[in-house]
Amino acid sequence: MRLKIFLMGITMISLTVFSNVGAARIENLNSFTIEEALTYSMEDELLANAEYEKIIEKYGYIRPFINIVQAEKTHIKHLEPLLEKYGVEYPELPEGVVILPDTLTEAYELGIEAEIENIAMYEKFLEKELPKDVEEVFIILKNASKNHLRAFRRQLEK
Repeated sequence: MRLKIFLMGITMISLTVFSNVGAARIENLNSFTIEEALTYSMEDELLANAEYEKIIEKYGYIRPFINIVQAEKTHIKHLEPLLEKYGVEYPELPEGVVILPDTLTEAYELGIEAEIENIAMYEKFLEKELPKDVEEVFIILKNASKNHLRAFRRQLEK
């Protein structure tokens, strides 16, 4: 599906929306298992990492992408032991899911949208009762995404 998104009154960009990956999977989700929450979380972190790496490849070692891509790798490392503990298969991203924006401005806008969706996903998961270790990691990841969101917004305002 194609969707046009207007962000911050600056530009219109066209993105492919994958409703079967990461945070996009929870939009209409009313209930979930711990396995689903961990799978969707890992997918979202893997997707962000892959997108930010592609942006760095295209536009160079620029902030905040160089810092945030390292943080995404840390997020993945936080989730890996939980996947193992709860017997969740390590997810793989579908072919063609990574979006490479045409401009650096669109890259910042993509980062903003991705972090907003990531925060909303963790907030939705945290509304439910979770095992303590999962809850703690989700809080850490949600707070990190709030920092990433601020960083992308600052760059876009420059």
